[in-house]
Amino acid sequence: MSDYNENAFEEGFKFFKPKYATMDLEHWIDHIARFEDFEALLKDDLLNENLLLADYLYYLLDRYHMSANKISQEIGKTHSYVRKIIGGHELNPSRDVLLAICVRLGTTVEEAQILLRYSGKQPLYARRKRDAIIWYALKKHQSLTELNIYLYEHGYKSLSKLIERNK
Repeated sequence: MSDYNENAFEEGFKFFKPKYATMDLEHWIDHIARFEDFEALLKDDLLNENLLLADYLYYLLDRYHMSANKISQEIGKTHSYVRKIIGGHELNPSRDVLLAICVRLGTTVEEAQILLRYSGKQPLYARRKRDAIIWYALKKHQSLTELNIYLYEHGYKSLSKLIERNK
């Protein structure tokens, strides 16, 4: 049974509207002799991961009425680190940090997947047990603390080291 939420998908892509399908880009990569030609032809269809990630994360914080300061405290990261991500200055936040933010915000799975794609990270994959646990936590709106304890009890690395104070 699919749990696909088209509105979440459309909301996520209001920040990036490609002209061509990914399959078209893959085809052109195979057939264009120089990458520079590919880039010149399709520059508007290539992601600027940092800006998209920053814009989408800002959108999620606003949607779920959460400040960067509050989210940073609750995921165990400094306020300045989270502000760098939102500002597009943190070039490579970890997948676990992004997932901890999503769990704490209470995003949908679709919103988490979009955030991961925008960051260039692997989306959640239901066949990987750790990812399936995280997916389940997002679907059931479990707290970050509940998820971290469950991950730890099953031999997996938790998403954050801090125990969530208030949810």
